[in-house]
Amino acid sequence: MTRALTGLALVCLFSIPWLDSVWQEATLALLALGSCGWVFFRRNGNTALCLILMAACLVLPFVKWFEGALASKAQAAPLRALNADLDLAEKTVSQFFTNNDAILNSIAILAAQQADIESVIYHSWLRQLLPEPRNLFLNVALSTNLVVRQVYPLNSANQAVLGVDLNAVPGQGPYYRSALMTQTSTLIGPVMLLQGFPGIIFVQPVTGPGRRLISGVLALDRLRLALEEDGAADTGLAVSVRGAGQTYSLVGGLSDTDPVPIKRVLKYDAIEINLAMSSAAMHQIAIRSNTVTRLSAFAVWLCLSFVLGWQHLNFLQREKQRKALQKNEFELMAAQRLGQMGSWWRDEGDRIQLSEPLQELLNYPTADMSVSDFLALLHPDDRVKTTSRIRAFKGTDGDQLSLEHRVKIGDQFRWFEHRLAKTDATRFSGYVRDIHNLRKRDEQVAQLESNDSLTGVANRHYFKQLTQKNLAVCARRHSHLALLLINVDDFRAVNEKHGQLAGDELLIQITQRLILGSRKSDCVARLSGDTFAIALVDIDKNKQSVIVVEKLLHSLKEPYQLDADVYPQLTMGVSMYPDDAQDYEQLLQMAESALSSAKTHARGNYRYYSPRLTKENERRQQILSTLPAAIRNNYFRLVYQPRVSGGHPSHVHSMEALLRWQDPVMGIVSPGEFIPIAEQTALISDIGYWVLEEVFAMMAQSQHSLPENLSISINLSPKQLEDLHLVATITGLLGQYGVRASQFELEITEYSISSESEAMMYNMRALSNMGFKFALDDFGTGYSNLGILQSLPLNVLKVDISFIRAIGTSVKSDELVRAILKMGHTLGLRVVAEGVESAEQVRFLSALDCEELQGYYFFKPKPIEELLERFKRA
Repeated sequence: MTRALTGLALVCLFSIPWLDSVWQEATLALLALGSCGWVFFRRNGNTALCLILMAACLVLPFVKWFEGALASKAQAAPLRALNADLDLAEKTVSQFFTNNDAILNSIAILAAQQADIESVIYHSWLRQLLPEPRNLFLNVALSTNLVVRQVYPLNSANQAVLGVDLNAVPGQGPYYRSALMTQTSTLIGPVMLLQGFPGIIFVQPVTGPGRRLISGVLALDRLRLALEEDGAADTGLAVSVRGAGQTYSLVGGLSDTDPVPIKRVLKYDAIEINLAMSSAAMHQIAIRSNTVTRLSAFAVWLCLSFVLGWQHLNFLQREKQRKALQKNEFELMAAQRLGQMGSWWRDEGDRIQLSEPLQELLNYPTADMSVSDFLALLHPDDRVKTTSRIRAFKGTDGDQLSLEHRVKIGDQFRWFEHRLAKTDATRFSGYVRDIHNLRKRDEQVAQLESNDSLTGVANRHYFKQLTQKNLAVCARRHSHLALLLINVDDFRAVNEKHGQLAGDELLIQITQRLILGSRKSDCVARLSGDTFAIALVDIDKNKQSVIVVEKLLHSLKEPYQLDADVYPQLTMGVSMYPDDAQDYEQLLQMAESALSSAKTHARGNYRYYSPRLTKENERRQQILSTLPAAIRNNYFRLVYQPRVSGGHPSHVHSMEALLRWQDPVMGIVSPGEFIPIAEQTALISDIGYWVLEEVFAMMAQSQHSLPENLSISINLSPKQLEDLHLVATITGLLGQYGVRASQFELEITEYSISSESEAMMYNMRALSNMGFKFALDDFGTGYSNLGILQSLPLNVLKVDISFIRAIGTSVKSDELVRAILKMGHTLGLRVVAEGVESAEQVRFLSALDCEELQGYYFFKPKPIEELLERFKRA
């Protein structure tokens, strides 16, 4: 509103100079004055600006009214002189057109009396009518049928005019034709003459026979010279000629900066002459008059503004002094309320005075309060300490004291910061600030920094701090500490099958079981996504720790209630202080070694650290660091083990590609050693694609030497089976080597299909549709069920070697093998027995119609060259 009214006042004031009505000017001045007055008295805007505008509202209209009258009076005499000079210029222009038109009329009358005019007679007439001193025409031509026959004067420039067809002259022909047809005189111009400069052409028809015209060409420069001779020294003249759609500036005596001149317009036929004149003296008079008027008005405006401003400043000074104390008190109260604090003071006696904000903080009804009442509000645990510190403060030379204590507000105790100041022995003051929320926030931050956000137990950083403290305690007591690492096997499969929320719920339930299975003195932590840790303090290194570990592992194996019963497998690694390590980092490293060994050799169980694990870990690290070089330098090679049908070595329909590693430093590295290590890294996919390419290349090169319809079995790792690029890569290799998918069988393990991930299912179906056959390897050692087997595109079931080796050892072993074969046949799968090494096993399996047998009894894994020689001999 304030800005709008101030803007309105400014618009009114700036509009007054452009108006011509006194009533309109007075109305705008009053409107501007009213707007500024409202803003000023309501004190809603810039009062200084309002005072300046109000003074301007009083001065500006009077300046506008008097300025014009004074200027008109001062310019009256110069204006009369200027009109006289313009009359002279108008007379010169009129004579120019009138006199020359009369001369041509005379020539036309003479020409009308004689039909055929010779050059001598024509020139004689013109010399008499236009003697040389009075002749302004460039030429006077006589034309017949618009063709020039005579021209005067006959000089070298005008001789070119003889014989010219006037009808063909650009921009002039229509005017000549019109004058000839209508027999009326006319003026043509301004036009560019044949002589090369602008001019006016007077055209006069000649009566009588012959269709004749008299045309006189007059240069406009002659008129300009005549006007310049008549011009006054202190005036400026501007003359322009307009006609035939063109304008020619004849005299340019005015510039763009000259004041508005006196103007006149003269017309001769279709030609228009514009005259404008200005006087320098008249302009100077106007400037001086306006300057004096405006300077006087400006001085009046300054004086008026100063007077109004002085009065206003006196008023503001009085207001400022009146409100100073009120403002300071208000700001102090506002600051105390904003900071949730309040102040108090005490002069003498046992009473203190409370500020309004402090009354509000303490919820106390009056401003007067006794010291004993205040101490009664303190928390019992803080009252004695606070009282003693205040009493000691009174007896010291200190000026300030800082305290933190709890004060009862309503039904709860809140934390306050209390600072006291002493001016002398009897006068005290202080302020109290509510810091309850700050302390709560600090506690929450500390909780977040030290505890896992999902499970609420200690995080990795806080667990390290607590364990280091517990190690120091155990060192003083000469007791033991057990560090347990618990990892959820295949936790990713739970997330993929049941969802992220179910996975989080599983971690929470595992945490609760770990807490219930441990003592209050023990520390439970979550170190990473699916890895937990427990520090068992003051525990016997043998019997007691084993009992706790067994109890925990048994509890963790119980079903978990999610959207359905879930049976996750957990593996545990244990290290002991001080037997295995002396500090936290080494103890954690030893527990990680034990956990890694357990996951490799005893998944779902636990393992204590032993020095042997260090050697195994060193061997594992050596293999990990050497594997990339083995892939890059082709230290791998493939051997093949045929599978026979019907128990006859000559009946070979398939064989399995097996990977071997001959390292130049480590020598022969067993697949059972390096494959599990590679499966824990991305290297297993690189190895798998190397095997695929090598097998495809061998098949492309040797398929004509192999038995007819022989298929090659290739092992796929779990990570490779879930690779999103698997199908595209295999498709590219088939095209590169020109082999068919039906020539190959892809072996997967029960462990690979336990997760039933979308990527795995998609890859298996896509490869099966391409023609690949799938074999389920090591059947009986994993966790697959009939539902999974029926949903997958399987063709072959391979019975694990552990079941084959048990044939003949017991009735139960034989029955188990018999049941596995029967189930495979029931599912419509071709059954292969691995690890056949005796004739007894061959007879037993053949009697059960086992389709294929594989083992050392028939073939050992051999390079393809040796097998090709054997196939050739067979």
